[in-house]
Amino acid sequence: MQNRGITLSQDWTRVEIELELKSNYAEQVAFGGLLVGEGQMWFDSLELSLDGEPLEAGMMKNEYRAEKDHRFNNGSSLDALEIKNHPSENLALLGRVWGFLKYHHGEIAQGKYHWDYELIARLPAYLKLSTAQDRDKFLLNWINNLGAVPECSKCPKTQADAKLKPDLNWLDHFSLMPALKQRLISIHKNRHLGKHYYIDYIPQIGNPVFKNEESYADMPYPDAAFRLLALYRYWNIINYYFPYKYLTNTPWDKVLSQYLNEFIQAENELEYEQAVTKLIAEVNDSHAKIYYGNNAIQQKTGNFYPPVHVRFLGHQLIVTDYYGEEQEISSKLRVGDIITKINGVGIADIIANSTSLYPASNPVAQMRDLASDILRANSQYLDIEYQRNANTSQERISLYQKHQIDFSPYYPIKQGAAGYRWLEQDILYIDLKSFTQTDIQKIAGLLDKSKGVIIDIRGYPASFVPFSLGRYFISGSRPFVTFTTANMNNPGEFNFNQQPFRINNPSAPYTNKLAILVNEYSQSQSEYTAMAFQAGINTTVIGSQTAGADGNVSTIELPGGIQTAISGIGIYYPDGTETQRIGIVPDITIQPTLESIKTNTDLILETAIKFITKNP
Repeated sequence: MQNRGITLSQDWTRVEIELELKSNYAEQVAFGGLLVGEGQMWFDSLELSLDGEPLEAGMMKNEYRAEKDHRFNNGSSLDALEIKNHPSENLALLGRVWGFLKYHHGEIAQGKYHWDYELIARLPAYLKLSTAQDRDKFLLNWINNLGAVPECSKCPKTQADAKLKPDLNWLDHFSLMPALKQRLISIHKNRHLGKHYYIDYIPQIGNPVFKNEESYADMPYPDAAFRLLALYRYWNIINYYFPYKYLTNTPWDKVLSQYLNEFIQAENELEYEQAVTKLIAEVNDSHAKIYYGNNAIQQKTGNFYPPVHVRFLGHQLIVTDYYGEEQEISSKLRVGDIITKINGVGIADIIANSTSLYPASNPVAQMRDLASDILRANSQYLDIEYQRNANTSQERISLYQKHQIDFSPYYPIKQGAAGYRWLEQDILYIDLKSFTQTDIQKIAGLLDKSKGVIIDIRGYPASFVPFSLGRYFISGSRPFVTFTTANMNNPGEFNFNQQPFRINNPSAPYTNKLAILVNEYSQSQSEYTAMAFQAGINTTVIGSQTAGADGNVSTIELPGGIQTAISGIGIYYPDGTETQRIGIVPDITIQPTLESIKTNTDLILETAIKFITKNP
């Protein structure tokens, strides 16, 4: 539609597009419209047809046997005590085998089994087993009943230079009977290839899609069997499909056993959500947090919000801004105040008791997220102790419902609408929080007039610009990033793409200084964009450590209606250096100070201006 889209003002026009289906099935159909530039557009009578007939009349959907299994739609009959008294090693082995079969066995891959319910159906009998021999015979019998595993002559060997390789060492850890061990090895050797009921990949990108995973949202507090299922599902997804599994603080092999009791013994919805949050925190990924389904945690944190924005400088909690003019006038707190206690509890104690519930790649991102919640409460008031000019005071501050204030949990509040503007001494300043593709055309003629350029990425870009804007600062063709993606035919294997991605500039490059501004609010696309600009011929990064979470996101559904995510592909510099957890390392490190906050001085921006204006 690129060359026949509707331009300028037009009356109602019928627009059609016809596409050929190049295979005998389609997984998804998406359609709509794209508005480029300013203006408005209207749609009416949207239709999809297949060979001239309404789409619903011609659709063919595979009837998977797994989707006809409703045995445990209303939960299981197991209670926590039955599971708790079973040896943890046996429960860990069950989770390992269940996840291994899920991603390797052809009958499961073809959707012949509702794999969640197969686990729950066998739990009661498994829990009654008392010896390792009986345990192994039970598992072997279960595997044999799944169906034959034909010989796979095309199953690839793991690449010798793979960044991550499948690990079968766990088969030795559990001292399995030879017949069971050999059966599992055989399944791996003859594993399923191709289309899979539970796993897919985003085309041309490669991050995994965890499909046909039910969230059981009608069970906000799942029973013990479903809580165990949640642990097994998440642990195995990370084990086989997380590109940074090797970077976790706790070796992933140990995590499953460590969390069994916490999941089994969670006594209510809150404790379950907290167990899930702590488990997610073990992957040390700022993309990995609960996005939906943590209602009990949100309720405990509070439905009332502070009138001020706060931020950690080190371990000091500093008031940095207000959420509106009304709050600025009425608030008893002032910018630069150091909050030392909240309802009588010291900030250090709050940090110690809270950080495990704030998953993040690194401490600066963790403290960033904690700061957004630390003044929330379920009452309309908080008693605050704070320091101002070396004097300690106490105040009771008012809190507000979210709709009453312009609450912004992550990014700096006072964001200008302009995507670019001139600063002193002919410096062109670009703020990617507001910068759009349309702005690129406007600044193209301004670059030659500038003494230097500052690109601010201390927030999430409004538009994807690594190539469209980044090319101006590149000489010729420069690599800036390489990826690892999962081998869809060998779960647990991640490989680098054949060649790094490059930015190409057929024209003369911008040769004056380019300064890139970053801090802990720079995450994901912000960090990827910074990597692109780092490939420039005269680029300097100024600021502080970024959030350390790069790569396209893959969503994960967990029992209890919980939705979380992970970084689904590995992002590296062309030489193989990670950005995950480390973030973008500044060439010039500078952070706000208490004095700069009080005087509303942007030290990072000031440093960039001085850097550009000083002589080489």
